[in-house]
Amino acid sequence: MKQLFALGVLVAFAATGCGGVTAYRPARTAQGELTMSYNDGLEIWNGQQRVAHAYRFSELPDFVRCVPDAKRHAEAARSSGRTAGLLSGLSIGFAITGIAGGLTGASLSETQGAQAAWLVGGLALEVAAVALGASSMGQKTKALGHAADAVNFYNDAAGSVGGSCR
Repeated sequence: MKQLFALGVLVAFAATGCGGVTAYRPARTAQGELTMSYNDGLEIWNGQQRVAHAYRFSELPDFVRCVPDAKRHAEAARSSGRTAGLLSGLSIGFAITGIAGGLTGASLSETQGAQAAWLVGGLALEVAAVALGASSMGQKTKALGHAADAVNFYNDAAGSVGGSCR
């Protein structure tokens, strides 16, 4: 029993994402250079000013607009981030609808066939919610990768030598 409890605690810690903080921002950077840190989500900084953050990265394409490869990756990061947000929202909506509709419909139905239909319909929505959630995670991963590429292309072309698109 103790091993099962310990496993449960370990899974709970893993699920909460403990230990994912890299909030240090370098004290010395070139004037236009971008840096990344992770504090409950990827953040992109220019000096002491936050330029963009996960998963939307809305401001990043404008900041790196003068470096074509960086701009392309920044726009892809923004697009993937928006898609991830949409998929996450749909996943949550499907999950709530599946459990609420399935259980409510089953409890209010008078025949076993109708009860089974409501429960199966609710279960189908739950399966769709899991699939949408998994797709959302893939889009979040894409967004992070494109954002890191945008920062690297920008820094190589302009930021690390003190250049800027502004």
